[in-house]
Amino acid sequence: FGELFGHDLAAHPLVEYLQLAALQRADLTARLASIRTPTLVIAGSCDRIAPPHLGRALGAAIPGARYLELPDAGHGAPIQCALEINALLR
Repeated sequence: FGELFGHDLAAHPLVEYLQLAALQRADLTARLASIRTPTLVIAGSCDRIAPPHLGRALGAAIPGARYLELPDAGHGAPIQCALEINALLR
């Protein structure tokens, strides 16, 4: 995937660590109830970075959101299950 992403996926740039630190400090849960846009939350059943229980909680907090869990998919689900995800988004 290095050619596709422009860098070796095992090499994590500093900005990635800063992004993860910001995510850990931010809690916008209370604001999710104000979302009125049709929302589809997709999680991979084997995602260890954004585990399915977090996706379920996100979907439950957004009014009218649809939650879908892809079996045997990990954090790379948009690549691993590209055809299925693209069909869902269409």
